[in-house]
Amino acid sequence: MLKFLKSILLAYLLLLGGLYLVQDWVIFRASPLPNNYEFSFDQPFQEEFKKTPDGTQINTLFFPAQGVSKGLVFNNHGNRRNLSRWGRTAKEFTKHGYDVFFYDYRGFGKTEGKPSEENIHKDAAFLYEHMKNQYSEDSIIIYGRSLGTGVASKLASENDPKMLILETPYFNMADVGYMHLPVFPYNWLIKHSFRTDEWIGQVNAPIYIFHGTEDQLVPYESSEKLVKLLKSSNSELITLEGGGHRGLNRFEEYQQKMKELLGD
Repeated sequence: MLKFLKSILLAYLLLLGGLYLVQDWVIFRASPLPNNYEFSFDQPFQEEFKKTPDGTQINTLFFPAQGVSKGLVFNNHGNRRNLSRWGRTAKEFTKHGYDVFFYDYRGFGKTEGKPSEENIHKDAAFLYEHMKNQYSEDSIIIYGRSLGTGVASKLASENDPKMLILETPYFNMADVGYMHLPVFPYNWLIKHSFRTDEWIGQVNAPIYIFHGTEDQLVPYESSEKLVKLLKSSNSELITLEGGGHRGLNRFEEYQQKMKELLGD
C-alpha cells in the first residue's frame, strides 16, 4: 500500500511539473507570420508596426468605420492564431460606425518577442496611450475577447473609456483550471494569472459582458461571478442561451445588443 501511495504521489508531482511546463503553450496559442505576409480582408485597412519602449515591433491593423466615425474600438483578441483571423471581425464594429484598432501580442503573427502576461499588459497600455492622442477617451470603447478580456479589464481599470465590452471572459486563469480539473493547486502553479476579478471592480465605465451558457472552454459561471463585482449600475450580463465559446455574433440577441450599444 505504501509503495502504491508513493507511486500515486510521484505521478501527481510529474503531472504538476508537466502542467507548469506546458502552460505557456496552453494559454498562448500563437501562430507566427512572416513579415512579408500580405493581409487580405473584405474592407479597407491599414497595417503598421509600433515600436515599444524596449524596442519590440508590434504589428497593428486599423480599420476605418463605414461612414463618419463615431470613435474607436480598441480590440484585444483571443489566444489563438493572429491578426489574419481576428481582423475579419472588424466589420462587427465598422458597420456601426466605429474605427477598429487591432494589435498582435508578442510572438503572434508578425509581432516580435515572446508572449507573457507582463509584456501583454505593457504593450496594451503603450498602444492605448498612442491611440488616445488621436481620439478623445469618451469616444473609445475597449473590447476584449477570451484571453483579451483580462487585458481589456486591466486597461479599462487604469483609464476612462466610454465603455468596456467583454466576450466570454474568465474570472482568472486559476479559476478556469479549477472549473475543468479541480485537483491541482492552480493558484501557485499558474505563471500568467490574468486577475480579471481584481480589475473589473475598478472600472468606472459601463461594462457589457456577452457569454454563452454552453461555453465548454470558459464556463458561463465565470461571467456570473464577475457580474457581482461590477461597479457601474449601467453594466449588464447578456446571456446567450446555447452559445459556446465561439460564434456568439451569430446570435440575434448579440447583434441587437451591439446595435444598441454602438448607437445605431
